[in-house]
Amino acid sequence: MHTSPLQTRTHATDGTAIIAALLAAGSLFVLSFLPLLSGFLGALALAAALVSRRRLRAEPALRGAGLSLAAFMVGAFAAVMTVAAYGVPLLVGQLFSLA
Repeated sequence: MHTSPLQTRTHATDGTAIIAALLAAGSLFVLSFLPLLSGFLGALALAAALVSRRRLRAEPALRGAGLSLAAFMVGAFAAVMTVAAYGVPLLVGQLFSLA
C-alpha cells in the first residue's frame, strides 16, 4: 500500500508525558533563582513521568515514551540538586552542632 506524504499518523501523544515535560522544563528554568520551587517541580515531574510511563505501557497506541523518560531524568536532576543545595548543608550543620 502506497501512502501519500500528506497522510499523517493519528496516534496521540500521552498528555501526562507532555505535562511531565513542562514541569521538568520549569524546574530547570527556576533552578538557579528558586531552588526550593525547582525541587518541588522536579518531584512533580518525576511523579507525572512515572504515571505516564505506566499509561504508555498499558496503551501501546499512545506516543511519548521518550518525552516521559526525558522528563523523568530532568526532574530527578532538579530534585537531587535541591537536596544537595539544602539537605547536605543542613545535615552537616546538625552534625557539627552536636560536637
